[in-house]
Amino acid sequence: MQFWRAALMHDPDFQRLSVQLQAAGIGRRHAERSVAELKDHYADLVEDLQSRGLDAVAARAEASRQLGDLSVLGQLFAKAPKLRAWPYRYPALARCLLPVACLAVLPVTPVIAGWQHASVVMRWAFAMLASAAFTAILLGFLQLSIQLS
Repeated sequence: MQFWRAALMHDPDFQRLSVQLQAAGIGRRHAERSVAELKDHYADLVEDLQSRGLDAVAARAEASRQLGDLSVLGQLFAKAPKLRAWPYRYPALARCLLPVACLAVLPVTPVIAGWQHASVVMRWAFAMLASAAFTAILLGFLQLSIQLS
């Protein structure tokens, strides 16, 4: 049990780095790719150190030390403007386009929901049509009885 606890202590938290990158405005695709490359580099370091004779725990600890602090790496990635998502690179354009895009999507949303739940929508439409027809017939009889009296 002690071995696993020691091994887990030295593994870098790549998930936290991914969250940090996305919070800094890095696009999700770029953040995932950067984290995957760092994971591969870390695994290569561990494998290389183990091939040199270090045990697994020592190899992980040394690989973590060589990789460095992930939060510092995250800050360095966040400074690269080409990795940032376009709303962070062009905030004025995003403030203009995103509301227009939302307004364009708004009328389409019920149609998409209707296609996904077509049987429920058809039942509802039939019930509404039947109730409207029944109400119209009742009002017609009421009008007829008023005119005949």
